[in-house]
Amino acid sequence: MLGGIALMDASGEDAGVPHGKPMDLVAYLAMQQGGTERDYLARLLWSSGDASKGRHSVRSAAPWVRRL
Repeated sequence: MLGGIALMDASGEDAGVPHGKPMDLVAYLAMQQGGTERDYLARLLWSSGDASKGRHSVRSAAPWVRRL
């Protein structure tokens, strides 16, 4: 992507999504058509750790995505 990402709520305020991997997850999903499996997201965004930690990280970031 080019440049940064800012997510705003309906009132124009910052949506409160933490920067870093949670924001990367939102950006990736926003550009996708259709669904994406959690295991794939874990490998894509949290590839440096083991698979179970990556899946846990996706589960931890998911509430931020659901609020949008």
